[in-house]
Amino acid sequence: MSKPNFGNVDRRIEWNDDRVAWVRHLVEEKGMTAREIALDIGLAANQAPRIFELCKRCNIQLSGQGGRPRQEAAGARAYRVGVQHRNSGPLARLAARHSLDPSRIAEMILNAAIETGDTFCENLLDLDTEQ
Repeated sequence: MSKPNFGNVDRRIEWNDDRVAWVRHLVEEKGMTAREIALDIGLAANQAPRIFELCKRCNIQLSGQGGRPRQEAAGARAYRVGVQHRNSGPLARLAARHSLDPSRIAEMILNAAIETGDTFCENLLDLDTEQ
């Protein structure tokens, strides 16, 4: 596989299929870390978080060697959330606009609603604690 031209990477990188395929190749075939990939495409080593985000969006599994350890809240628990059919369209459009998985968008919305102290969410939490 030949390396695509990344051009001037000082600013936002336009991630086309060839560039994503190159990053996937570096991860899966060569076992590179996000830092090594950043250096390979012309970014500074401290730009590895940009590569982490790209890999998360494109479902590329980094080796987990090197870099920062994944931060998870103590006692974090995964929940499955159903989205009504009428809301699936806006959720899919929002996910496509930001190049993220719809489940990731739903997770971000739910976390933001709970963390901001939204009255509706507080009422739901009150109902939960009363039982």
